[in-house]
Amino acid sequence: DLELKALVSLLVADSSRRHAVQHLIAEFGSEDLPLPSRRMILDALGTASRELSGCQETVERSGSLKPALGTVGKTRRFASATHIPPSTSNRFASEARHFILPLVARWRQPAGSAAAWALGEASTVAEFLHSLGVMLESAGRACPEKELLARDCGEPAMEGLSHKELLVRRCSLFVLSRIVLIGCEEILLELPILMQLEAFPFVESDETCRRMAAGLRASLSQRTLS
Repeated sequence: DLELKALVSLLVADSSRRHAVQHLIAEFGSEDLPLPSRRMILDALGTASRELSGCQETVERSGSLKPALGTVGKTRRFASATHIPPSTSNRFASEARHFILPLVARWRQPAGSAAAWALGEASTVAEFLHSLGVMLESAGRACPEKELLARDCGEPAMEGLSHKELLVRRCSLFVLSRIVLIGCEEILLELPILMQLEAFPFVESDETCRRMAAGLRASLSQRTLS
């Protein structure tokens, strides 16, 4: 998609990055933007974070598929919660706060009622959460503000665990797994998450969600015992 590539180019270039991030996040929560354009902005932010981080796509996968929101006939895979992709120089680690913090703030405070409806639409919520997970992974363990970012992303992810739409629940678990991946388990343990994860086998009908929740629960339980 040429428009997506153009947005990513602006986000990656040093000369235009900060202005592009500010403008796109403002547009994301504006009143009259179509849903596909909002999802394209989220896709551009996540894609740019990967390019800036130098990460390659992970080979190890959890085996589940996530539909690429806003597109037809494409799929995305959830990355493993136990493997960080190999990277060279991570330029996104120092930039992550300028992407993630304003995006979460804009999601919580859209411009008006039409924007609030659009940002609450299930496919937008799922893409928003997926974008947060991708950016957290791209920021990596070396990110100087990773605890701050994990805390900011943890709250919407926790909210999404009980969403009626399956894709939102999967993307919420994906964000939580990225928080573990970058070494911020303590942030999750501040939240009432273990009880929710323990209840998943009894309240969740989706096998992928149950597997993801079980993996998270095992990682966090191991942390509490160490």
